Amino acid sequence: MIFINYSAKYNALSIDQKSSKKTRFTKDLNTIIKKNSDIDKLLALSVAIYTEQFDIARNILNTVPENEIEKCKKLNLSLLRSYLDPDSIIYDADELKKEEKVEVLNAANTSLMAEDKSELVSKNVQKVLQNVEKVLEFHPQNEETLEIGINAALLNNDLEKAKKYANQLSKEKQEEIFIGDSEEAPEIHYLDRLLAQYDAKKIHQYYQDKKEQQLHILSQKITHYTTSWNIPGKGQIKSTEATYIGKYKGQDCYSIIDDKVKKSIGSLLPRFEKAMEKGIIHHQYGINGVKFIEEKVVEIKVRADKRLLASEIYENSGKELLINFDHEANHKEAEIFINGHHLEIYHE
Repeated sequence: MIFINYSAKYNALSIDQKSSKKTRFTKDLNTIIKKNSDIDKLLALSVAIYTEQFDIARNILNTVPENEIEKCKKLNLSLLRSYLDPDSIIYDADELKKEEKVEVLNAANTSLMAEDKSELVSKNVQKVLQNVEKVLEFHPQNEETLEIGINAALLNNDLEKAKKYANQLSKEKQEEIFIGDSEEAPEIHYLDRLLAQYDAKKIHQYYQDKKEQQLHILSQKITHYTTSWNIPGKGQIKSTEATYIGKYKGQDCYSIIDDKVKKSIGSLLPRFEKAMEKGIIHHQYGINGVKFIEEKVVEIKVRADKRLLASEIYENSGKELLINFDHEANHKEAEIFINGHHLEIYHE
């Protein structure tokens, strides 16, 4: 109950209030933990992550008994530790498989890229670029790693290295992450111009959002949290059927692709799902994902001529949002749809 009350107070605050009162919330959570030695450590860990008290979460993680961690079969401890403490990861640990090493290094890189303090950026970027090269040694075409490499190289003012990583992506992937709003896919000789348009602040913001998104997902796995929405014509949709994509105006936001659309997009479904998993994005080049367009529609775009759109958002009693991508469009159809719609939020 004590954690429920603490989380409820946190949820009641606006984004600005959460920022201005963070010190107070940190102090309160530390007090709760110290005064209750018999608390559920995993629940405390989940609450610390959910309320973005990452230093506290890291300290709790180091005190959770291994037998407690084992209860959370879906919880990847190495992955969680990489997000919370990227400097302490052991990427060549014998107990990690190659796929796990890639996942752990990409998680650590996400956390390092999220840091925007000027005195740490250069140091962190060098670590990221080293990690990228390590991953590429045994997984030379890992798309997530190459995307991280592109953005790290840009933060390091190394346009040539950014272009090198971009050239290692498949033509399909290049089109996917560098497409603008035109109908034409960019040719390779346009990469210099496209890469030069990067914005350091937006890159940091993207990785801050991604870190928060992934930690939120991990915290839900700890507590086996589920929620649901009642959608007209579709019935109840559980959060286990949806993808958590981050926060929209301070509210937790999930999304699904409508069953009819899934059938119509055929072989492109995995690409749309992967783009959706990247969550909400706030800039155009170098990353693809879910994009809110001028309070009119929400879009996922994997090709210049292939997009999924939604103009309706459903809010449940817990103030959590669900987007149902129920419209498929090419470039011209998307323009018409966008101009004729405005985002509507339906409350239960």
